[in-house]
This record gives sequence, structure tokens and C-alpha cells, in this order.
Amino acid sequence: MILNSRKAKWLGTVAVGSALAIALAGCGRDDGGSGGGDDGGSSPGITDEEITLGITTPLSGATAGPGNCTVAGLVAYMGERNDEGGIEFGDGKTRTVDVQAWDDAYDPQKALQNFQQNSGDVFAFTSGLGTPTNRAYRDAAIDEEVPQVLVQTGDPIFSDQAESPWQLGFVPTYMNEGAAFGELLAESGDDLTVAILSQNDDYGEGYVEGFKEAIEGTGVEVVKELTYEATDPSVDPQLTQLADTEADVFFNAMSITPLVISSIEKTRELGWSPSWFLPSNTSSPVAILGPAKADPEDGFYSVSFAKAPQSPAYADDEDV
Repeated sequence: MILNSRKAKWLGTVAVGSALAIALAGCGRDDGGSGGGDDGGSSPGITDEEITLGITTPLSGATAGPGNCTVAGLVAYMGERNDEGGIEFGDGKTRTVDVQAWDDAYDPQKALQNFQQNSGDVFAFTSGLGTPTNRAYRDAAIDEEVPQVLVQTGDPIFSDQAESPWQLGFVPTYMNEGAAFGELLAESGDDLTVAILSQNDDYGEGYVEGFKEAIEGTGVEVVKELTYEATDPSVDPQLTQLADTEADVFFNAMSITPLVISSIEKTRELGWSPSWFLPSNTSSPVAILGPAKADPEDGFYSVSFAKAPQSPAYADDEDV
């Protein structure tokens, strides 16, 4: 029995899996760029000695935390490999990796501008955070045959290899994350009520779609569902309405870090104490739960697709 009342508390993590790989077999983007390869079809941003990767991601604004974290991690990893002499690629050549990052502040128009201004100088765009921002330049990247790989969005469109071999997602799809949580509730066998707050775009819709499919035909019932805009300064009005339901579970499909923190604080102020679902990118104990003064044992669930160094589960893990 996982939940038998609104006051029940639970804690868990659904592990999805983790992978990070950079592979290059042909090294050719046929657009007559200034690369120094010897195959006649060399691409911008790559020579026999170096490859340049570009990142457009939020380095300022409400989502600057995960944006800067991603860039810092990539720069640190590639810097270490460069110090070791570089990375051997599929064509047999060893290259160092230069990482260039530009701020889009989670603004789709800025992301598109970053792509337009820099696509001629990089081999590929990678690791950018955000569904609307990555979507903003996806069509242009396909048209110019610029790889857009390991992007930080669970939008399944970036893993549709049949439509475009130039895109490759990194994180699990939003539908899969939402479904994992829905399945967990369904497996409890309890009759549960759920209130939903989701971002009014493909990000939020994906989470909700996966969740609803997983609970269909079970004792889990959605009693109220509201949305918010990524540009909203507050979601207090929505939280007040959702708290009135006294739902057992709060399915919170939000990507804006300050809003997630303020949501946890607001529900506490309202006296509503549901169990929570938080998406993988807004569930950090350090960036989210700590600032919100939330106790993980008060019923916060999320999914994980990477080994977090601060997690006790990985304290003795060789990779960590």
C-alpha cells in the first residue's frame, strides 16, 4: 500500500537510465565550409586537429541554473579530454574539442538568432536546454544539415530519425517520465485523486499526456487540471484553486526553477500537503528542495536518468 489518505507520505525515484556519447563517422557536412579535412566535403567547425561545438542555452534568466550547469559540465569534461590529447573520432583522427556557448535566456527568438549567427562556425549544436528554444531553430538546422545533438529536451521530435537524421535527443521523453509516475500510482492499487499544473506548451503537454495514458482505467483520478505560461511571474492563483481540491497527489509539470520553488512554499502556506511529482529537470535537492525548505521525505517523487553524486544510492558507485 503506497497511499491510503491525503496525508500519506512517500519517497521514491524511478531510474530511467543514462548515456553520453559523441561519435563521428564521416565528418562531412556538404556545404563548402572552411574545415581543414581532406575529403573535399569538409564542414565548418572541424579540422584534422579540432572540432567546435556550439551551445545556445539559458545562461541568464529563470532557467539559468541548469543552463550554466550543463555548459560547465561539458566544458570541464572536454577540457579534461583535451588535456589528455583529445578524442579519437570515427575517421581515425584525434581532435581536441572547443565548446562555444551563447545565452538565449530561454527565449526561442534568441535561440534562433544564436543559430543563425554562429551555424557557419561550428560543426554541431549540442546540449542546449529547453523545448521551445531547441524547436526554434530545428527547421533551420535540418535545412542547413547542421547536427543538433544530445539536446536537453524530452520532446520526441528530436529523436525522430525517420524524419531527420540530423537531430538526436538526450533526455528521456516527457511522455515516458509522466508515464513512469502514472504507472507507479496505478501499481499502488489505491483510489487516488490528482491535481495537475503544467506548462502551456509541448513540454507540459508531453508530461500530462504520458501520465494520463498510464492511469487510464485505474483508481487514479484527475480532479482538476490547470496550466501556466513560462513567462508568468507567479502561479499562486492556480495553486489556490488546486489546493481547494485537497487532492492526494500534485502532478507538477513545470520547467521554471523559481516557480517550482515558490509552488512548494505556496502549497505549504495554503496548508495543502499532497505527494508531489517533479520533472527530472526541476527536482534537484540542491537547486529546488533546499531553497524551498522541502523535506524529501514529505512525499516528493521524480525520475532520474543520471547518477547524481549527492545521492546515497551512488555513494559507492565506481563512476561517481
